[in-house]
Amino acid sequence: MDQMCKKRSVVAHTDDGPQAYSNYFDQVEQLFSVIRTTQASAIQKAAATIAEAMARDNILHVFGTGHSHMFAEELFYRAGGFANVNAILETGLMLHEGAAKSTALERLHGYAPILLDRYDIKPGDVLIIASNSGINPVPVEMARTACQRKLATIAITSLKHSKAMASRDIEGQKLYEVVDQVIDNCCELGDASVTIEGMPYPIGPLSSLAGILILNSIMCQVAQGLVARGKVPPIYVSSNVGVGDQVSSHWVAAFKDRIKHL
Repeated sequence: MDQMCKKRSVVAHTDDGPQAYSNYFDQVEQLFSVIRTTQASAIQKAAATIAEAMARDNILHVFGTGHSHMFAEELFYRAGGFANVNAILETGLMLHEGAAKSTALERLHGYAPILLDRYDIKPGDVLIIASNSGINPVPVEMARTACQRKLATIAITSLKHSKAMASRDIEGQKLYEVVDQVIDNCCELGDASVTIEGMPYPIGPLSSLAGILILNSIMCQVAQGLVARGKVPPIYVSSNVGVGDQVSSHWVAAFKDRIKHL
């Protein structure tokens, strides 16, 4: 007979003042409302650019460093996601090979063009670059290089943060200054949103939630735009439902020559 889990006693500690978790919920809800109100036009414009590219059989590429690399993974090979999306994934710029290493590499000049060479990038493709601060060399150079190679470029960034800080780019530029289109994630300087008495710094970052909201709202609009153009979008179905494996196999075969990580 399997050993039964021992029941543990839990001591609940409650605060007299406002609850921090509830404060974070409030911050998220307020942020999402601000994004919906202020970024609707930018989201629709980005979606139109992507839909037009996909209608020509071009590819959407997505790139970010540090935590922003999750945005590339968010749109790549997932249920309800597009099959013609390429995630630019560089392990050194993520966190699992060393967080400090990732930070140092993000500030390295000349890295972005070398990285972009490893992917099947074609004129007319679209590149989304996510960077909350938008001041480090790799995201800025990635945008600049993509523009030189005739890709349409879209940034997801915090304009408040970026405008408050000095650029680390060798040319002194920031991400929002070198891309074709900008979507503001509307996050505050420093990203964290909840202040707790007795703590020297705030907690509760928002930029990841904001970025994922923006990305998926764009792609929903892209799907509508493609249908309006007479094109049926190539969408993955969950592998954990009946037709999922069949659908996934079909799209992997269709796009594996262009999308590196399939």
